[in-house]
Amino acid sequence: MIAKNHFDDCPYGCNNNGKLLDTNTKQLIDCPFCSERKKELLKKGYMETEQDDVVPASTVLGIENEYLSTKYVYDVVIPAEERVFIEEESLEWQKEVSEDLYLGLTTKELPNYSVCFGIGIKGKAERIAYPMLAKAYLSGLSICKFITCTEYSMLALSSDSSLKNFFESDLCMMLINEGCTLADLSCAKGLMQTRALKGKPTIFISTWTVEACSTLLDYVHENSLMLAKPVFVKYKSSKNKSNSNYINNILGVENGRADGKTSKENSEHSHGRNSNSYFLGDLV
Repeated sequence: MIAKNHFDDCPYGCNNNGKLLDTNTKQLIDCPFCSERKKELLKKGYMETEQDDVVPASTVLGIENEYLSTKYVYDVVIPAEERVFIEEESLEWQKEVSEDLYLGLTTKELPNYSVCFGIGIKGKAERIAYPMLAKAYLSGLSICKFITCTEYSMLALSSDSSLKNFFESDLCMMLINEGCTLADLSCAKGLMQTRALKGKPTIFISTWTVEACSTLLDYVHENSLMLAKPVFVKYKSSKNKSNSNYINNILGVENGRADGKTSKENSEHSHGRNSNSYFLGDLV
């Protein structure tokens, strides 16, 4: 089910994306009629689909919560009580990346990479997904339903007709739910790869660990559509806890040797990287 960007009774004759050609600037601009209609419907909690049905926004977006807003506020994603266990630097970096993504969507600008936001064990995924999907819709981008990795895997295995929406929509967001299987993760990765071939990014959100999501993840310094940039918060960990060398490589953290020194190879590999890229650990 895809939300409509152009309405049949539009007096301006805009295109299917709700855009008009500005003859002065030779640029496409938002249709004033259709953009206003979308805003009015969404304010009431509704959207009109391409099948001309007016349905609750939750049916299209896949998120049922009357208190959600199109305005993105990162500070409500992770509860204040949980933040005391998380390193401030990783929170600031995740906030910066997510806010940049949201601001881009307001001007119909998609990221040139896929990304996975690890929002900690108490994070509220819907508080990222709803405002981003809603804002993308209002800017004229096509969106698909926000579902879990497990649900998508079930659709893929049954060759459900709705799969086309996930392949072709401009913005696709998915929750990597805790307890999903490796097969479920493989289906999500396959979706990301399919969309990458079409030049489209995929946005994942998870409250699971970086280890559990690692099959989806690229190295932190890479920008790719085929694999997701890992943007995970980092818990304040004890000195006795550490990630595996493989996970440290993904996160851009130098691996330690038995003699307490860091390997030269990993040091060179990490040279010049922003320190904000070092994130995720274990809860004390």
